[in-house]
Amino acid sequence: MSKNIFSFLHPKLPSTILLDTSFILNLTYELSGYTSTSKYLDDCSKFTSRLIEERKEMYISDWILNEVLYQVINIKIKEQTDLINKWKKEEVEREKEKTKKREGVEFLTIEKGEKIKERIDKYRINPVDIYKMSPGVLSRIYPLLDNIYKHLKSLTHDRRLEESSFAIREEALKLIKSKNMLPTDAYIIATALVNKQIEAIATCDYRDFKRVHDLIPIYVPDKFLRSKRAKTSTKTTE
Repeated sequence: MSKNIFSFLHPKLPSTILLDTSFILNLTYELSGYTSTSKYLDDCSKFTSRLIEERKEMYISDWILNEVLYQVINIKIKEQTDLINKWKKEEVEREKEKTKKREGVEFLTIEKGEKIKERIDKYRINPVDIYKMSPGVLSRIYPLLDNIYKHLKSLTHDRRLEESSFAIREEALKLIKSKNMLPTDAYIIATALVNKQIEAIATCDYRDFKRVHDLIPIYVPDKFLRSKRAKTSTKTTE
């Protein structure tokens, strides 16, 4: 197991730490009023409490904030049943019109219309489609976004990071190439590396962030390392 990957339960905490998108999404689950459950809400809440109690400095970047708010918007749009039903109804009518143009009016039977409706009812909803149909949906979600923003601002005391430098872009591109990181993760890690005051990153994205443990210490929920220890122990006994 890497010496540079630590559990949230590790006795020693870094003086400064960047909170990753996955960490914040888990931390703010209850704040956002999600109908689903969070795997790591308890882990993130307790770790945050430790950081506060021990007077450690927490940071988030604008890139991370943007990603968090976008994810919240996506999740909350999927809960807008009335708008989803409206979109499906409009989509059914669009499909019917296409069928009329393609096959002729006489071929659009009641049975065929029902099949179109059944097919569209099974669609996986793309939040972007709902937003394009009804941009005003954001006014329903904005109070949650504002709540999350204020909470994070209070948590980090609005500490600022350098985020737009050439060095960060260069570092991010290196990470995409050398560590196979997706651009969003690469920019988050590059921001931490270029801002020298950041000593570590807190994340719930163990699978991807473990690839950069040689560049910066990574703190993750203990469950990840516990399962890793269990696998190592099993191999040893065999």
